[in-house]
Amino acid sequence: MFCLKSMESELGKWKGSLLSDLEQHTQLMMVYHSVGIRLHEIGLHMPRLITDGDQIFQRAETLSACLSSTISFFESYFQIPTALYSRMSFAPWLHMGYAITTACRLLLFDVNGWDVLHARKLLDLADVLRQICERFEEAGNIDLVNRQSPRDGDNAFLQYALRLRWVKAWYEAKVVAESDPTMSKPQDISFSAIEGEPSLMDFMGVDEAFWQEFMSDWDFAASQKDAQVYGDGLQSAV
Repeated sequence: MFCLKSMESELGKWKGSLLSDLEQHTQLMMVYHSVGIRLHEIGLHMPRLITDGDQIFQRAETLSACLSSTISFFESYFQIPTALYSRMSFAPWLHMGYAITTACRLLLFDVNGWDVLHARKLLDLADVLRQICERFEEAGNIDLVNRQSPRDGDNAFLQYALRLRWVKAWYEAKVVAESDPTMSKPQDISFSAIEGEPSLMDFMGVDEAFWQEFMSDWDFAASQKDAQVYGDGLQSAV
């Protein structure tokens, strides 16, 4: 974790070097928090079967930092007026897709030392997704009015909202299934079955194959692969 602490320090120094007005630049802060998410998601790739107390604490600390960056990312995003969405580059939406997928993983990650129920209280992801959907729909309707076009099949924001509602439903079903083992596991989402397939771009730059893999159940084999990735990363850093 020494390398992680060093990178955290460098990221903090960079943020401290910004002019005060740049610290209020919401899209720049979205990138900053996205880097924080990326930096701390290593906790998701640590071996799941950990018994050493220090390592359990380190993982929980790293996951907590990742969650904090994710929460801050969404807080920055919600400061952007929907009227500006159509003027934004594609990059912020890539960061958005990454933040959402990481949030899902954090809030469905059941390992020793990680209080996932408390994490869900800190980040109400279902409500966050609801708000994002509503903002996308508002931005999409603004775009349609400005273009004076009745067609919504080619509107990216309306398609984002449609797909995110499916992600929200999948996440909520996962949480409910955890609380009631007798319930059947939620089926993977097939975006190709959604009416009104987007014609402009894949959902936030992520294709269907990624979402199908992401929404499949994590198994022990995947855990072992995560452990190997984590170990290889540590060896590379030494």
